[in-house]
Amino acid sequence: MNKTNILYLTLSLVLLMGCANAKSEKQNKTQEECSTPKRKQLEKKERQQTVYYLNDLEKVRSLEKIKELFPTDSIAETVEFIEEGTIELWVTHIYLSNKQTLNYYWQPGKKYQSLHKICVYTSAYFGEESTIHKNSKYDIKLSVDSPQKEKNDIYLGMSMEELEKTIGTFEFCGFEWDGSGMVIREGKKELEHITISLGLPQTSTKEQEIWSNKPAYKRLIGDGQFKSSNKDALKLNLQVIYMAILK
Repeated sequence: MNKTNILYLTLSLVLLMGCANAKSEKQNKTQEECSTPKRKQLEKKERQQTVYYLNDLEKVRSLEKIKELFPTDSIAETVEFIEEGTIELWVTHIYLSNKQTLNYYWQPGKKYQSLHKICVYTSAYFGEESTIHKNSKYDIKLSVDSPQKEKNDIYLGMSMEELEKTIGTFEFCGFEWDGSGMVIREGKKELEHITISLGLPQTSTKEQEIWSNKPAYKRLIGDGQFKSSNKDALKLNLQVIYMAILK
């Protein structure tokens, strides 16, 4: 074989290898493009949370029905005392997986029959650092009538500004006092049996300490009421950290 033939053969091999690599890359890219939407759909499906409304959950009146809604290993029962320890209440705790706790408080002597109140709050609200909480799966919301007579959702982590858009202007109680952060809106009948409380962003305990040492927070401590337009409150990025329906 002469030098010319060898040269042609070498060039042919180089061209063939280049075409094969280009085809392989194109196939891989096509496969990736086809699988990406499916993968994204799957990830989106996995991230979807089950939404429950307090308005509906407060109608549940048996442990069996509660277990149908939530995993058994996330449910616990305790006894709590109110009115300076004179009244005993059975409490069913549901430790939700997004670091929120749902509590059923039953009327004395009427466990699973008559409800005293139902509430949901972020774990940091009571300083809880429970290891029971797992990956996020559930959202608990509260449906209320807005000033525009439309149904709107209130949820844990909702900003004070968004809450104001939903229920109109309001006041809230001073922190670290009776009714700490409780929202007050006079003349709003739809909120008469509902309690909503504001607080600092529910992050880590360390960050909570940093926020609570800010001058703006200290000016909101005490036995007083503050408007939702309060400049210090707006600086603190206050959020909904507690919701309850009283019976």
